Amino acid sequence: MTQKNNGLSRRDMLKTMAGGASALALGQLPVASVIAQDDPVTITYWHGWTEQWENYVQDIVDQFHEHQDAIRVEPLVVPYADFLVRLTAAIASGSPPDVATFFGSNELPGLAALGGITPYADLGSEEDVAAFQDFLTPAAYNGGVVDGVLYGTPSGFGVYDLAWNKSHFEEVGLDPEVGPRNIAELDEMAALLTVEDADGNYDRMGLLHLGQGHGIPRSWMANFGGQLYDAESDAITANHPGNVRGLEWMMTYSERYGVERLQRFQSGLSGERGGTQDPFVSERLSMQLIGPWKLGDFQRFAADGFRWGVTHLPPVAGEEDSTGWGTWIWGNYQIIPSGAPNPAAGYEFAKFWSGITDHNVMATVAAWKDTPSTTTGSTAALEVPRIAALFDDYPDYRTFFESMGSPRGLTTPMIPVANFYMDRLQAEIDQALRLEKSAQEALDAVQNAVENEYRQF
Repeated sequence: MTQKNNGLSRRDMLKTMAGGASALALGQLPVASVIAQDDPVTITYWHGWTEQWENYVQDIVDQFHEHQDAIRVEPLVVPYADFLVRLTAAIASGSPPDVATFFGSNELPGLAALGGITPYADLGSEEDVAAFQDFLTPAAYNGGVVDGVLYGTPSGFGVYDLAWNKSHFEEVGLDPEVGPRNIAELDEMAALLTVEDADGNYDRMGLLHLGQGHGIPRSWMANFGGQLYDAESDAITANHPGNVRGLEWMMTYSERYGVERLQRFQSGLSGERGGTQDPFVSERLSMQLIGPWKLGDFQRFAADGFRWGVTHLPPVAGEEDSTGWGTWIWGNYQIIPSGAPNPAAGYEFAKFWSGITDHNVMATVAAWKDTPSTTTGSTAALEVPRIAALFDDYPDYRTFFESMGSPRGLTTPMIPVANFYMDRLQAEIDQALRLEKSAQEALDAVQNAVENEYRQF
């Protein structure tokens, strides 16, 4: 499961789309059924998974081939840093793939607003498309909807919960079976768990905010009751009081532990996909927000005897009704680009990925190689035997499915400037965590920039 924004401004996108003479008409091309043809149709599928996860994609493709004989899928890895630029150019030139996967919903609203994605209503029957709303959770369904129109459906889904190293807890005299019950306890535990070397540099951090993935600070802002967008009033809410409060709390770690010392520590860490060098697996971090895929990584990469616990994000003591259990919720969305050569076939593959065609495919999506990989966009996954069986071996896995219904989960605002919004939000959060701006200044800057961009769209 990967989440990464790739930047393409509204103006750049418009310029690229305008480069193809037929770009604006692409979404209006008729969809011809291919399922009844005598010879199999071969479709091209673009995705950004690399390394071991290419095998994950191939397993899904192989399962789809076993499911039916009419469509053959040829996967193609496209580096995700260039994914949106290359896809937009391919749409504009009239040579897009038949189906593509976005890591998150950020790019969907802008591309849909420009006519770059075929609505599902143009691909399936009214009953067929309506069935997705019943099958998917609200967050999963809404992540593919722009202005009331369904443009994409998810495969794997991701959320964040808080993990802790039980051995580290024992080392400092904490109960290894009980995670932090509130934010004050979390702060106290983080201080106890932090270890300095002989030179005064950090050898281990109890909890780190600086330099973490985009979904992690959003999860903490959600945990303080934050909001990114008010759909009822169509208003950007980047500087919502809950967001400010959450960012101010994260900044207390920069103040307490020192930005320069934290940067030195962070620069020596491997990435979240670092295998045995992953910061939590290698025990450089005692607590960290993790997604469900990490449970599988623990089995594959952690040393023998590695023990962990997982819990929902804790509330502020006395404010349990308005804080706590925040998370960032996102999914990998399959879309059919406008002008695709075989849109009906691409749609069948996208449906299959979602699990609506065959619930058992969710076992491959969410429990690849019989270890937790993601959650799914549907609670029907809980009834799939292979997934249910994992709850015995990985009791913490159920926690992530619970977080899919988090009362304070944040999701991508489905507005055309979502990609710009998320990139600008992270840039300002980074500045605040380096103590270059106050939380209010940083989030006011996001508010103003995104409102201006939204007005121009």
